[in-house]
Amino acid sequence: MRFPSDDSILYVHKFINFSSIILSAVKTVSDELGEFASIHLRNGPDWRKACMMINSHKLSNLFTSYQCQIPVKCQVSISLNFKIKELKLEHCFQNQNDLIEYLKKYVKLKNIFISTDHHDHRSALSVYFNTFRLSDFNLSMDEYLIPFVELGIHSNSDLFIANCPSSFSAFAVKQRKIKNLKTYFWGVTPMPVSAHSNDEL
Repeated sequence: MRFPSDDSILYVHKFINFSSIILSAVKTVSDELGEFASIHLRNGPDWRKACMMINSHKLSNLFTSYQCQIPVKCQVSISLNFKIKELKLEHCFQNQNDLIEYLKKYVKLKNIFISTDHHDHRSALSVYFNTFRLSDFNLSMDEYLIPFVELGIHSNSDLFIANCPSSFSAFAVKQRKIKNLKTYFWGVTPMPVSAHSNDEL
């Protein structure tokens, strides 16, 4: 198995299960929020620097960007409803206005769970949505479990908005594929259901 892994190992995710501690925390969050969308924000200095290489080095792919790109030899989406032909900076790094515009346009749910490596933009997003971080919930757990709980939440939310090149996002995306749960990617326009009715998922 190599990094980044592609959909050829999707079957492995059928056998990956979160621990009872993580599942209990995920259930607590889900029960309190009801229907909700979860979003993954990557915007730390190291990530932004990596994203800038898309333009400066004219990159056609970066990390796990395959997950929202049409394969070069197959310009037809075979499993996802949000394929792009060209990787752009906006798929990797989003500023505050990008986030607000995308969420207002495509997300109808009012409750939004946020995980991030740096800045959550919560004050700005809260003008339009009810926003939540893991720290808002009365959970008792070791700090090292936090990213795993966040992955569990992203893997089970009603809608997940993922970062295209992020391997953290990619894990949750694979988990959602085997459950046939709705996933969008930042900067990618979701297609109507009728446009992908013959997709494998």
